[in-house]
Amino acid sequence: MLIDKFFESGRQFLGCKYPIMCGAMTWVSDPKLVGAVGNAGGFGLLAGGNTPVDILEKQIIETGELTENLYGVNLITLAPVYKDQVKLVCRLECPLVVFAGGIPKKNEIQKAKETGINSSVSVGKSVYTGSTLAAAGPLSPASISNCTR
Repeated sequence: MLIDKFFESGRQFLGCKYPIMCGAMTWVSDPKLVGAVGNAGGFGLLAGGNTPVDILEKQIIETGELTENLYGVNLITLAPVYKDQVKLVCRLECPLVVFAGGIPKKNEIQKAKETGINSSVSVGKSVYTGSTLAAAGPLSPASISNCTR
């Protein structure tokens, strides 16, 4: 089927049956929703927002208990607890992290990549992903435009 050809790269990147991502919504994208989306074959994102690190850790662990499928964590680069959240997702080796709210520093993406985390950067209405992200050089809107989209 033609649609399968178009969806295959999304399936490969997200590691799910249906390449449909449930976006991170503050106060909505909690472990129960993210787990349910994963169990239904989609890909859910926990909303990191400005969640205190100890609570985000519990949410990540709870999500892992609710689904055996992959899921991700959305981190807002402008959040006061952002740097500690980056350390947390690296320590827990979350499968995918979406950086939003600004362009993360190159070393933050590299650290995530070193722990095996796939990364994605959301800039405006575009999301840039792929293995070229960590090698993009100093991250700016111009360098991100060279990443796979």
